[in-house]
Amino acid sequence: MSQSIETETSLLSPAAREWVGRTFELSSGVITAEAVLRYVGATNDRTPAYRSVDAAGAIGLSRIPAPALLYMGATRPIVPVDELTFDGVTDDRRPPVGEGAGMAGEISVEFLHPVCVGDSLRGFRTLTDLTLKHGRSRDFVVATWVTEYRNQDDVVVVREVAQQILY
Repeated sequence: MSQSIETETSLLSPAAREWVGRTFELSSGVITAEAVLRYVGATNDRTPAYRSVDAAGAIGLSRIPAPALLYMGATRPIVPVDELTFDGVTDDRRPPVGEGAGMAGEISVEFLHPVCVGDSLRGFRTLTDLTLKHGRSRDFVVATWVTEYRNQDDVVVVREVAQQILY
């Protein structure tokens, strides 16, 4: 058996390949004005629309918007630190590839509609691809995840494509 076939078999087992198409749901509570104020305070963002309905109205919104990246914190599961792998992922959210090690790759985010105070979000994260790559020092797998975040009206507000490097 050639080295590349052995590597592909060990990194991309049938159990790992079965993960392609698997979807996880991520949920938030209601996005609150307090959460928005905490976020903009921590980031020193002085945008008036985050503090006033009148200022939000001046940019065409009927409600106070949430800062663009607030959705990330609002929809991530809260788990005890001892339930995370060394790189901050829960085992049930990582395809069984190689040694079970990995790191974040690139992420692209598309903001489609404003997220506002009073919205609740649901994310649907789907593993769409596992691709074997040959690196200089070792082979690895790139896992591609596509996540759509929907508000309470089932409108897609954010779409992200994230890659995870597994080895």
